[in-house]
Amino acid sequence: MMEILTRRLKEARLSKKYTQEDLGKLIKVQKSTICHFEKGDRTPSIEMLVLLADELQVSIDYLTGRDYFTISEEKEQYGMKISKEELNFIKQIRNEHKLYSELQENPKNLIDRMKLKL
Repeated sequence: MMEILTRRLKEARLSKKYTQEDLGKLIKVQKSTICHFEKGDRTPSIEMLVLLADELQVSIDYLTGRDYFTISEEKEQYGMKISKEELNFIKQIRNEHKLYSELQENPKNLIDRMKLKL
């Protein structure tokens, strides 16, 4: 969760064109506090998450990575939930037709080959 929080906090701040200092002033904390949150050195309290979410006009669920989509196919709904990042990943993979086809045919083989490249 912390990795998602740090990334999304920074993205939300930048989308508002706020500096760390700007955001700090708006919620009455030092610039260094925002910096520590974005680097993952400190975890914001619930009260701080509320202030950050309100000021950045996002939900706490968004900041903490709990913004899930339920998967449905035709009239069936699956209990699996995925985040926006996972959904974006799937969309990008689908655009790579050869890769997507290979992934569908033999996912373990492709994943094993990808691990070797990392």
